[in-house]
Amino acid sequence: MPGQGNIACGYFVSTTLLHAGLRLNRYRLAQQGPADEALMLSLGDTVRVCRRGAAAALKQWRNQLREGLYFIGLGGNHVGFLLQQDGELYMLHANYVGPVAVQLQPAAESVLMGFQEFYLADITYNRRLMERWLTGKEVKLEKKGILQEW
Repeated sequence: MPGQGNIACGYFVSTTLLHAGLRLNRYRLAQQGPADEALMLSLGDTVRVCRRGAAAALKQWRNQLREGLYFIGLGGNHVGFLLQQDGELYMLHANYVGPVAVQLQPAAESVLMGFQEFYLADITYNRRLMERWLTGKEVKLEKKGILQEW
């Protein structure tokens, strides 16, 4: 229920995708680490790995990501969505600091800034994922794809 209780970040991501209409096993997806969750959502596509710190990553993402929604894994223990919209980057996640709640925040003002390692998987531009969403086919969660340093 919105505004009530707590939700772990992995369950926030998987439940949001399920409620958006993707047929997937939200429990299996939510129980993965950030890198494996990114690989599962990539459906065999490339997962961008950035290990140069938050400030450098934000600068690169602003310049190189297209507008849209991305899955983001932070380090070894946090996940959410990264939204590039109107030239701005936002973190949409189950925040665990400050107000412990689901929040949409400017990425530069979020917990993202405390991490050095990131995993990005396309959502908006993942053709296989979009086809499964539009046709109602099950999203089979397998840890395959390519981790590519970026």
